[in-house]
Amino acid sequence: MLGTVHTVSPLIRGYQPFNDRRGTVAIDDVTFTPGCTRSDNELPIAPTVIPTTPAGPCGVGSWQCSDETCIDRELFCDFNNDCSDGSDEASCGPCDFETDLCGYKDVSVGNHRWIQSSSSSSLRARREAGGSYVRVETTTGLFDEPAILESTILPDSSPKCSVEFWYQFEFSDLSQLPGLLLQAIDVTNPAAAIELWRPPTETTGSWKKATVGIGRQSGDFKIRFMAFLYQDADMAAIDDIVWQECQVEHAVPCDILCGNDLCVAYETECDFTDDCGDGTDELACDNYKERCDFEVDTCNWSQSSSDALDWLLVTGGEGGTYGGPNGDHTTQTPQGHYLYLRSFEGDEGTRARVESQVFLPVEECKMRFWYFMYGANVNSLTVFVINAVNDNPREVWSKKGAQFDGWVKAEVTFDESSKFKVLVEGVAGTKTTDDHISFDDVSFTPACNLDPDNTLPEIVEPTDTPHCDFGMLACKSDKVCLPKRNFCDFVFDCEDGSDEDGCREY
Repeated sequence: MLGTVHTVSPLIRGYQPFNDRRGTVAIDDVTFTPGCTRSDNELPIAPTVIPTTPAGPCGVGSWQCSDETCIDRELFCDFNNDCSDGSDEASCGPCDFETDLCGYKDVSVGNHRWIQSSSSSSLRARREAGGSYVRVETTTGLFDEPAILESTILPDSSPKCSVEFWYQFEFSDLSQLPGLLLQAIDVTNPAAAIELWRPPTETTGSWKKATVGIGRQSGDFKIRFMAFLYQDADMAAIDDIVWQECQVEHAVPCDILCGNDLCVAYETECDFTDDCGDGTDELACDNYKERCDFEVDTCNWSQSSSDALDWLLVTGGEGGTYGGPNGDHTTQTPQGHYLYLRSFEGDEGTRARVESQVFLPVEECKMRFWYFMYGANVNSLTVFVINAVNDNPREVWSKKGAQFDGWVKAEVTFDESSKFKVLVEGVAGTKTTDDHISFDDVSFTPACNLDPDNTLPEIVEPTDTPHCDFGMLACKSDKVCLPKRNFCDFVFDCEDGSDEDGCREY
């Protein structure tokens, strides 16, 4: 009987005996008596209790290192070794699991739990010399609930923050994936977990290394490893967690003073990342051209007519089902949008291009964007420039192969003496699985200006260069002067080949 005046939600739990799947539990025909009234209200969220470290002998506002020296309390768990012995960071993310769990905690409620284990167990240690790691074991508890390993509370992280770890898993039925997940959790809203990583389907059976982008986390957060085991032979293990470039640092000199007194560099302004942590660097962005987060549409970017594939505008939820990012870069949620290159059987090596509007000539115009390239069969992502309708695309930036499982920022500088258009090209991988390429959050710096007519000439005609004699033109990079007849003559006379740029294809 439910004797309460509060809003409640009944929960029926079924328990499975330790390491025994032969039992069966079933329920049927659930009813409630007339005294029960359905509520349209949601259950209240209990306030999150954030643990604190006792002040100890150093006094209030300070923290004592293992060598008995004292540091400011705010320096504890800030991704930087402020104690000479590193004890202030010993339980704050990195862990080799040799002596303990380094602040990680098993918070599982089901019949699978994370435990510290050694090479003496049935699972071989990662290192030849042996050692310890954490793995999932079967015990008593709720049937088929995931095993959950949660970090201690971590502070703000920088946009470049990533975590590296080794993992091993084995699932008898790969159709039951995800199997193993890594999430980021806002401690003020634990229900809003962001999926950061899941292993490629082809990496079962041996220790593999993963590098996962954490990115900018504004405020306290945790990471959580979740393992879903469905059969007795299934297993999962984690070892050697290392955090990289996660400390939020003050820029010197102080280009932009944030509202919270943090300093960030000019190049971070209006790049769709909250570098300040309070949004200050993303407020005054009217001077930044062609900013597009792809949340509504592709803005002024258009699909090229010269390719065989198209970029798809997808949500993180949609892209995640294909194997792409489970959240966009802008919102870091499954509801956010980005461009995704999806390929099918027979598309290997096929190109997909999107084109910008036409820009006016400029000496230093920068394009910033975020990209995702992850998987064993990733091909390439390239940025090209064209100066005429019939121009050969000129490569100005490119990445090939997998980078890491997370969004990465890129910056491309344009120095163009004539009008130009930008092309972003993704090339499908050698297989239709694990070749995930995505593109999001593009912007151009204030020096970039759009052509009001939005037109390119049919061909690029060579023009006289001021510092060269009459009848001479200059090479682009070294400004060496050559006779006009040497331009567009199918011979590379300039060291940088610029004498053949922008010539009609024959």
